[in-house]
Amino acid sequence: MIITRRVIAAGIALGLAVSLTSTSAGAHDALTDSSPRSGDVLASGPSEITLTFSDRVFEDSAVVAVSDSESRDWVFGSPAVDDATVTVQLERELPDGEYDVLWRVVSSDSHPISGAFTFRVGDGDTVDPASGAGDTESLTGPAQPAAVVLWTVVIAALAAVVAAVFLWRWVTSRRRNG
Repeated sequence: MIITRRVIAAGIALGLAVSLTSTSAGAHDALTDSSPRSGDVLASGPSEITLTFSDRVFEDSAVVAVSDSESRDWVFGSPAVDDATVTVQLERELPDGEYDVLWRVVSSDSHPISGAFTFRVGDGDTVDPASGAGDTESLTGPAQPAAVVLWTVVIAALAAVVAAVFLWRWVTSRRRNG
């Protein structure tokens, strides 16, 4: 009975250790900077939009849209990815007005992340980031791979502990009986 309690205690300790040390799996890459920045008011339109992330993004995963109040997309060509920086060229100098930048990438931890922000070209008050598309970051898509791996490890560890307990009891009962 003492060994059984020790095996169960070890299984619980293993499960807790795996759960507590996996908190970094919940941390995801994020947008750390942009040019222009959310809420900027520019005298003239930029020729490109640059997004900088906390870690590299997958080359073919970047999608960026820059749209005006009439939902016209001003992006020219595909986004260029260089490690943690995504740059997209714009068709031509943007006319005065407010613009929403919508982006989506797959970050180095294999999670899709997306967000949006607003800036203005021309005279006017600063853009309130909360009034436009706002700064957002959402994790979308199916179950997160890191979470799936974590739960698989935890369940496998607990199953191994339960199997060890039953095996030990079966072996000791066979020794007693025969």
